Amino acid sequence: MLYINTEFWLFLRVETIGIYQIKNPYFLKTISIIELFYHAEVLRESILRFKNETFQLQIFTTAKILKNTGLDTESLPNVKFYLHNGKTNFISYFSKYKNELDNSDIVVINTLAYNLKSFNSLNGSYKIILRLHNTNRWFQSVKENYRLIISPYMIWKDISYSLRLGLGLGDFFYRKKIIKKIDYFAFANDHLRQYALNKFNLEHHKTIVLPFSNINDTPKKEIKSNVSDQVTFIIIGKIDFRKRDYLTIYEAFKSINFNQHSIKNVRLIFAGSANSNYGKDIISKFKAIDQKHFEVIYFNHFLPQSELEQLIQSTHFFIAPINIDTRFRIYTEEYGTTKQSGVFGDILRFQKPTLLPSKVEKEAIWKEVTYCYKDTNDLQHLIIDILNQKLKPHNFHRLRDTFSRSAINEQTMESIEHILKN
Repeated sequence: MLYINTEFWLFLRVETIGIYQIKNPYFLKTISIIELFYHAEVLRESILRFKNETFQLQIFTTAKILKNTGLDTESLPNVKFYLHNGKTNFISYFSKYKNELDNSDIVVINTLAYNLKSFNSLNGSYKIILRLHNTNRWFQSVKENYRLIISPYMIWKDISYSLRLGLGLGDFFYRKKIIKKIDYFAFANDHLRQYALNKFNLEHHKTIVLPFSNINDTPKKEIKSNVSDQVTFIIIGKIDFRKRDYLTIYEAFKSINFNQHSIKNVRLIFAGSANSNYGKDIISKFKAIDQKHFEVIYFNHFLPQSELEQLIQSTHFFIAPINIDTRFRIYTEEYGTTKQSGVFGDILRFQKPTLLPSKVEKEAIWKEVTYCYKDTNDLQHLIIDILNQKLKPHNFHRLRDTFSRSAINEQTMESIEHILKN
């Protein structure tokens, strides 16, 4: 029979852990991620990025959001999940898991859409990182930022937000308190970060970059953009005039005689609900383009992620007709400077070349996989070049290197190391 000296075994284990901890500064550090609103895809990427076995990872979210991440929790044994039941107020929820939160070294607030008073109750010794999805909302006053939109619907929305959330939940009052409480503001890319530093005179050491997405390391078979029989375009998202300019797309397609080009068959997919009055009007315009080689596909319901992904895999090009000026609540935001469009995450995930307005500011690396148009005529010529297979080739190689999971993980770990040292 083999006898093991218990004291020696404990000594050996302590020494081994001590050596490992010296070599790895993240050993047994605890990171908590809070996502109680809607950014399931950002939560998914955060979990995959932080699930390194040297971290203790805690997730505070809802069952619905967790389900929408598509992650198998059983395959994440080192991740603990604390689910909000959808009924309890946030302050009670945070109070219930106070011990777990207090054990954190870092708390990442993935989204903070409203109910700032509840998040102001987070009072542990941990460092708090707030991911920014809308920069103006946090750093520009309502007086400087607000623009009245003369529309009964928009006026009602503005009044409703101001009364229910701004005054009722105290978001106007607690915004300044939250800003003081946050240790680090995380931007989706360095372009947004530099813009905020210059415009709002933020403290440089309190800003970091945490990209929302990285390239899909194992993409499904890519459909080549140069095809001989049919080309498919897709516009992702619910049809909404506030977010996208569909009329420029309509005018461009309407003016093309598809029968005159090398590729005669064209499909345009609207991958989002078209059941609003505006959505129905837009679809009727496109369906009125009377050409046998042009097909419009649309849906009157929200598309599940699996169905959306199937559509995207059969697509050759994204079209992202982004309205540069947009809104979050009553705050005016601008894609490319104060807010990042979700299309860039889609480009990374599915590696599809994309047509988008030239006014959208972006880092130089994106120009290798995007084709920009200034107006209807520009877009028309781009589409014709695609149909005649004359479009300059897109190149995902540099994007794959820059936004690979390993590269983004390394960038993230640099930020985390900086935070843990301070």
